[in-house]
Amino acid sequence: MAELEARFQIAQNESAFLWCYELPENRKVSIGKTPMSQIKAEPHNRSEWVVPDPDNYVSGLHVFVDWNPATARLSVERKMTPKPTKNEIFFKGEAKNEFQMSIGDFFLIGRFSFQLHEQKSDTADSQDLLGAITNTVARPSQAKIPFNPRGDDSGDPVIRALKRLPDVIRTSRKEQDRYQALLRFVLSIVPHVDIAAVVEATLDDPKAGGPRADPGHCRVTVRQVESRRPDNRVDEFRVSRTLTKLALFTNAENTLWVRGKNNNNELRQVDLTSLDVSTEWAICAPLFASDNRRQQMGLYLVGTLPKSRDPNAPIPPELLNAQEVIDTSVQIFKSVHELLQAKEKVTRYEHYLPKRISEILTLSNARETQQPRETDVTVLFCDLRGSCKEAEAGAADLVAEWKQISDVLSDMTAAIINNNGVVGDLVGDAAMGFWGWPFDDADQTLKAARAAMHILQNFRRTAYRTGRQYRCGIGIAHGKAVAGEIGPFDFRKFGVFGPVVNLASRLEGMTKIVGVPILIDENVAAVLHARDPEEKEFMLRRFPVVRPAGMTLQTRLYELCPPGSYGPDYLEVWDRAVREFEKGRWNKMSEQLDRLDQLIVDPTSSTRSTTMTASDFLNGVSQDPEFLKKRSDPAFLERWDGVIRLDRKS
Repeated sequence: MAELEARFQIAQNESAFLWCYELPENRKVSIGKTPMSQIKAEPHNRSEWVVPDPDNYVSGLHVFVDWNPATARLSVERKMTPKPTKNEIFFKGEAKNEFQMSIGDFFLIGRFSFQLHEQKSDTADSQDLLGAITNTVARPSQAKIPFNPRGDDSGDPVIRALKRLPDVIRTSRKEQDRYQALLRFVLSIVPHVDIAAVVEATLDDPKAGGPRADPGHCRVTVRQVESRRPDNRVDEFRVSRTLTKLALFTNAENTLWVRGKNNNNELRQVDLTSLDVSTEWAICAPLFASDNRRQQMGLYLVGTLPKSRDPNAPIPPELLNAQEVIDTSVQIFKSVHELLQAKEKVTRYEHYLPKRISEILTLSNARETQQPRETDVTVLFCDLRGSCKEAEAGAADLVAEWKQISDVLSDMTAAIINNNGVVGDLVGDAAMGFWGWPFDDADQTLKAARAAMHILQNFRRTAYRTGRQYRCGIGIAHGKAVAGEIGPFDFRKFGVFGPVVNLASRLEGMTKIVGVPILIDENVAAVLHARDPEEKEFMLRRFPVVRPAGMTLQTRLYELCPPGSYGPDYLEVWDRAVREFEKGRWNKMSEQLDRLDQLIVDPTSSTRSTTMTASDFLNGVSQDPEFLKKRSDPAFLERWDGVIRLDRKS
């Protein structure tokens, strides 16, 4: 596993940490300054990972990164379409649009640096956390911000600091880093604080019994601590269990204790013996509770007062104001922390969600966007062939077979997702994807065709690499459908419904009969021919009109294949054979089919097998015993319209 760290260069030898994210495997991630939630921006100008950039060094979407664990290399690609980014990417001193980097390498965009790290193990993280608990952390580097108790304009630095707090917390990736950021922030903004700590308090369960006489006994553990004492030592730091229990469980609110100044009877009972002699005041504020409600996290601060202050004076107003600032800081921390935790949960399961779905879930009008609506969609069905045979052969190691099939399904879904499609369903060893929802997309048919070609290429590579006899059949259809959120309240998903879905499924099944990997309907073919008339990206081979089994809808079939799969002479002879078939001139059709074998561009390629199977398809239809019986009737020939009516799905 690997992580990408982002920093901003403040001065020659000083940089500010922004974030450090775990890189997903074999999936492109976009980086820029405009978040996905900014719906006013164009989709091609929004990014998954965001760097705040008021100086405009970074574009809305500036760069794509793609981590390959097999090679331990990160591919970096500058966004070039629809137009290049304003600033170039520099790698090893040179401006580059595409390159690969290894662990430890970094690239630059303006004053931003992005460095590739090897991810630490869970054990290392645990040791780091233990060290943070038991040892003193470095003194905070932030300059002390003036604190003004009067609330006039001169107190603006406090407001400015509070506005900064969400960003300070947000840039801390790990939980202990967020605690440290909060503690350092409090030390920098509140006067007279010596030590700030995050504590965990647990009430003994009265039902559990045990050796303690008091079933409400409160146990307190210091989880993280920061010091502003001159010697930076915290070995004399003690926490009052009474104050902690009162603040976190009894009152459940920010509570202030000042030595000798409290009239509250409960605060008089604060166990002074547990506090070091230099502590003159303490504040404890709840952070958040655990699920069992008998365990709480809190912010705990201790400090001293100016020596010149009258010891008999009432509670200093600075401390009362400090209470309010601390309370505001805690509320901001809780809100940002909860949002980050929710985001982490989504990120953890992000690879289960299509990119488009992840995008709409962040929109402010997500519920409205997810509502079912009728729209033009392009639907792709892909089915894995040969998995049952391989499963039987690999029955001794079904777990390994399961992983292999899972990898193949990942190839299918990755091709759909990477071409901005939505994975509508996974059934057994088949996948369904669609385009045209939740956002209208003029290029949806092109993207579906590209996804199909990527799947086919991935399958061939996998078969070559593993020796597995897996194959796939793909069907693509375009038309009207209803798309949106569907299912009962406890099992919701995103799906598409309509005749076009059934047609795409039938086309996928017909690939077995016709003998080609990819079949598309005439709507898809019309769009591809208009967008790629010279067939530089796709090649189409025309078949007769077919009415799929169980449907009244009929369509002309086309094979979708890579450019150059068939030569012009080959396609001319094939088209003649199809026309002879449609006119009912069976003998002339057979003559044309016999010529095809001599016109294959590469006799060693898969074209030979698809030619033979496709020829068998036309011959099989024309020479089927039932069909032969019908065509001997002159009346049938008069009614013949060239449409193949299938009586089975595959």
